[in-house]
Amino acid sequence: MKKVSIKQVREKLRCKFDRYAIRKDGYVYVWGIMPNTNQYGCYLFAHIDELIKHFESML
Repeated sequence: MKKVSIKQVREKLRCKFDRYAIRKDGYVYVWGIMPNTNQYGCYLFAHIDELIKHFESML
C-alpha cells in the first residue's frame, strides 16, 4: 500500500472543489454544490485521517 501525503490530499482537493479548509482539529470543509441539493455552499467533507486512509475512493 502506497503512503499518501497531506500534499497529495491537498492537490486532489484543489482539483475537485472550488475551495477547501483543513481545520486544526482535522476536519475538512469544502465549498461547492452541496450533496443532495442544487445549492452552493460550505459543508463538512471528511476528517483528514479518513481521507488519507481511503485516498483513492474518496477523492
